[in-house]
Amino acid sequence: MEDMKVGETFSVAVPIYRKWWQIWKPRIATVETRMFRVKAITRVTDGDISWPRVEVEKD
Repeated sequence: MEDMKVGETFSVAVPIYRKWWQIWKPRIATVETRMFRVKAITRVTDGDISWPRVEVEKD
């Protein structure tokens, strides 16, 4: 995450779960790949701890 740049796109595999009434079947029905674009990277500081916050938008 540290080496991400604004405007860069990346993909995330998102598991699509079955509904509760299909519970006897395997839980994960399919895995979709979604593309995201990095919108902004900011640093969040809480006392002594600081971490990057990445804002994304759907591509």
